[in-house]
Amino acid sequence: MDRLKRNYYLGKFLNFIRYRAPICECKFESPGFQVRVRVDKLDLYTVISVNDLGIYINRLTGKIEGVASPPVIDVSLSAIPIRDTVTAKPEKAVSRLHRKYVA
Repeated sequence: MDRLKRNYYLGKFLNFIRYRAPICECKFESPGFQVRVRVDKLDLYTVISVNDLGIYINRLTGKIEGVASPPVIDVSLSAIPIRDTVTAKPEKAVSRLHRKYVA
């Protein structure tokens, strides 16, 4: 029996008895397909990230516990543009609003 066939039947047997395969931490990047895959082991979960989308798998049960996406917006103060209206005098701003809505 050749090696490929032996590994195939060994894999089928291990799946039948529900043996959990060991997973090592690794990274893979394919610039041609623009894909990044990363596997991280935490205390309770194994995290598989595909293009920064994290899939959390419980290490004891093997079930998917959740999915986490990366933050979309940068909420740091340096990302907020400073406008000139901040330096305007409050009386003028209030009187303009007052005229617009009261008149």
